[in-house]
Amino acid sequence: MSVKLKIAGSKSVANRALILNFLTGEKTILKNIPPCDDTKYMREGLKKLKSSEKAVKIYTENAGTSTRFLTAAAVLTGKKVSIDGSKRMRERPIRELIDALNNLGAKITSSNGYLPLKITPSKLKGGKIKLPGNISSQYLSAILMIAPFSKEPIEIEIEQELYSKPYVEMTLKMMKEFELNVENKNYKRFIIKPIKKVSVPNFYTIESDASSASYIGAYVALRANKKVLLENMNKNSIQGDIKFLSYLEKMGCKISNKEKGIQIQGPKELKSLGTIDMNKTPDLVMTFAILATQAKGKTHIKNIENLRIKECDRLQALENELKKIGAKIKTTKDSILIEGMEKVKLKKILISTYNDHRIAMSFAILDGIIKNVKLQIENPECVSKSYTTFWRDLEVLKNSNPPSSVPRNKSQNIILIGLRGSGKTKIGELLAKKLKFTLIDTDREIEKKEKMTIKEIVEKKGWKHFRKLEKDMITNLAKTHPSINKTIISTGGGAILNSTNIKNLQSLGKIIYLHRKPEDCVKYTKNTSCRPPLTEEKSPTTEMKKLYKERHPLYLKIANFTLNRTNNAEKDTNRLERAKMIE
Repeated sequence: MSVKLKIAGSKSVANRALILNFLTGEKTILKNIPPCDDTKYMREGLKKLKSSEKAVKIYTENAGTSTRFLTAAAVLTGKKVSIDGSKRMRERPIRELIDALNNLGAKITSSNGYLPLKITPSKLKGGKIKLPGNISSQYLSAILMIAPFSKEPIEIEIEQELYSKPYVEMTLKMMKEFELNVENKNYKRFIIKPIKKVSVPNFYTIESDASSASYIGAYVALRANKKVLLENMNKNSIQGDIKFLSYLEKMGCKISNKEKGIQIQGPKELKSLGTIDMNKTPDLVMTFAILATQAKGKTHIKNIENLRIKECDRLQALENELKKIGAKIKTTKDSILIEGMEKVKLKKILISTYNDHRIAMSFAILDGIIKNVKLQIENPECVSKSYTTFWRDLEVLKNSNPPSSVPRNKSQNIILIGLRGSGKTKIGELLAKKLKFTLIDTDREIEKKEKMTIKEIVEKKGWKHFRKLEKDMITNLAKTHPSINKTIISTGGGAILNSTNIKNLQSLGKIIYLHRKPEDCVKYTKNTSCRPPLTEEKSPTTEMKKLYKERHPLYLKIANFTLNRTNNAEKDTNRLERAKMIE
């Protein structure tokens, strides 16, 4: 029996639809826009561009598509616009787009070809430009979409090979839906004449995301005879990443057209893709590199140099993380060679995600596949960039039940662990308020019961006595389970030093490790005079670094999820909720 899943709309299609709708006067009703981070930053940016303000500031976090498209659209508004993003976004090149737009009449200055950008009011005059095709197809798509609104015709000549061509094809097909015509000279030259009259569709439905669907398909591919029905998925999709279906078929999966979508069935044995050029489908490389580790024979994925300038250097990230799990792997400037797996001893492995949604989702499909190895995904909430329901959908697949009947932890309790100063109490308070849960802070409960502060308890009776009180507190909580329901339990930093505590906390619910670097924990530790020293170290920073070295591996080992803390507790609480860690 097939598990049925409906994948949310494509962020690539949605972001193009949002820009085209903005440029044509927002006369089209857009349906099935995915609620992910990339579309969020796009919508926020467009809202500012259409506001009555003459000068606006736009922040795009690490959303590359939003950054490139909003930069181009901003040129047409006659506003003074500044655009900035995350640290990683500031490392991603945008010079070629800036130079091209400036040659067409824009006035854009940058930080040596990177964010932040400043756009001064100007007119898009038109003319002839040259654009490199081997860096990012988003540059070309951005200019194509604004070109019909130029004063004079625009002619774009593509230098070198055009990478990610399916994304350009998507742009052209969508522009045609909005009756914005482009003369395409074999993807080497594009001619766009100024539009005289705007004619747009009344409705436009965003297709289900093929890139997101690839992770679901890959999960099934690793499990013989497992079936999934991807509702509303169509082989005739305008998305280039629909190619994932033919890749899976080549690896042995059975792909069937059904009335309500496409069914994928896992093979008895996974076959290698051999040598394959994935230049046209770069967002699928991570998924199929993971599958390649479980297939017989060598897999050589080539012509993928542009992966090095994505949300992270994805080729380097793949090499780093695949080696952790025993994969035989080599990377070059523009390729990756995978030759299978070596045996790995029983252990829990933390997969670093580099805050990259595709790294997180690709490795997640290996859950339970590598014998004697348990994988933990760092920063799992980063999937919200493109696929907000990923963890929920993965749970559906694991349990082979429809979404409405996914088995859940009946208690739905959340246990917060981490160093002193990691924000367990603050996050606990905010999360409890947001979810309407009860909050139990074990340190506070001990103080109430003993009618003394933690510092007073330690000074009078010592740490050994306090640890006994802490153990008794957690044991009593576990004994009352499952009567404790919908509760946030904030623990003391050293609660996990006792193996009985670990077992009891694990029995109570899902454990989330709030991770902060030791020096940052010291900054966020308030009222230190009310807290007992944790070691004999005189320097708080030295003390915290010593504890971090001792406890960090243990926190990682027992946690279900790790949340890398920022300096914004509200934002981090929202990230927890978005990542569906609480389900």
